[in-house]
Order: sequence, then C-alpha cells, then structure tokens
Amino acid sequence: MTRPRLFAAALATLAACGGAAPATTTPAGPTGGEDQGAGTAVALWAAVMKPGASFAFDAHLGEGPPTEEEPVLVQATVTEVREVDGGRAAFLAWTANDEPLAATNMPVVIVVATTGVSFFYSAEDFAEPYPALTFPPAAAPTKLPDGTFIDPAPGGLAGELCYGYGPADDAEECEDVCFSQLCVHPTHGLTGGEGKWWPSDYPFVRRAPGR
Repeated sequence: MTRPRLFAAALATLAACGGAAPATTTPAGPTGGEDQGAGTAVALWAAVMKPGASFAFDAHLGEGPPTEEEPVLVQATVTEVREVDGGRAAFLAWTANDEPLAATNMPVVIVVATTGVSFFYSAEDFAEPYPALTFPPAAAPTKLPDGTFIDPAPGGLAGELCYGYGPADDAEECEDVCFSQLCVHPTHGLTGGEGKWWPSDYPFVRRAPGR
C-alpha cells in the first residue's frame, strides 16, 4: 500500500489511507540542548527538548467546513524535560480546541538519545530502563519491515522529517487510515502530522506567524 504525499498548497480532503503531512513552520526560538552534529536525531529534536516550548497546529480542512465534532486546532506544550541515559525525554501535554486531550494516541513522552528515538503514549509507560528505542539514531529517511518510517516532509523546509508508523511489509490492503506521523524540524520543532494519532482525519499543519 502506498501513502500518497500531499503538498500544503494543493491539499484537498484526506485520502482514505492518508499521506505524508505537509508543514508550514514558524520559529520556535533557539534550538538549545547539545548539538550532536547535523544528521543526528539529537540535533533534529533539539527545539522540542525545551521546557515551555509550545507548538500549535491547524487542521487543513480542504474544501469542506468542519463539523462541531472535528478539532480544528491542536496544541502541544512541553511540560518537562528530563535527562536520560544518552539523551533527553520531553513530556508533552496535548489540547484540541483548547480542551485537554485526556484520552489520546498522541505521544506524551518523546525520548531522544544517541541510540535512537522512541514515543510513549502515556507517562506510566515511560520508565528507565526504557524499552528499545523505536526509531534509529540517524536523522535520515528510513523504512523498516514493521512499518516504522522516517520520511522527508514534502513541501517542507530542508531538514524537516516525519516519524511514524505505517503498514508492515507483509500487511494486507488497508481499508481505513492506516498510518500516523509526527513531523519535526531542527530549528522550528514540531511542525505537524496526520493519521491515526491525531484527533481527526485532516492533516494538521503548523500555524502561521501572528495567529
């Protein structure tokens, strides 16, 4: 199965099995943290590893208006950053239309270390020693047999990558949205995403300056 890649300037409604998220970005301030060198996950995620950093995303609604049930604004705020073995862990609080996402599939802890990157979907799941990290340490396009991937963000900034999960190599055809991803940039932090993690079927893109 393929994941069609949709550009921000030409998005219509989201296809049934989704696509790679476009992203428009606004600066999130200095990157901070230890720069382990360009091309590493530690450098790529540096702007996220800052207590108080906040990232707001609008749903790209295509041609149709939203319904009352469809969140049109999602926001992630870094509430805490902890030092962990070989890197850092960022704890995130998510809201949709300014209401807390109490039950969410969005990653609430993101561990970024010299050995790789991992997402946790509840704080209770995060404990050291934590399980083997999901994504490899290099910030480069990757596709693993289990469906884990790191992809460039089409139409995005240079260096912007999307981390996510899709169908495994041996998966049958998908009849629904069958992937999810979160995109990040080394200077601007989180830049958007789409798929099953997000609270509606629309791609979410970073808010423009001044909004």
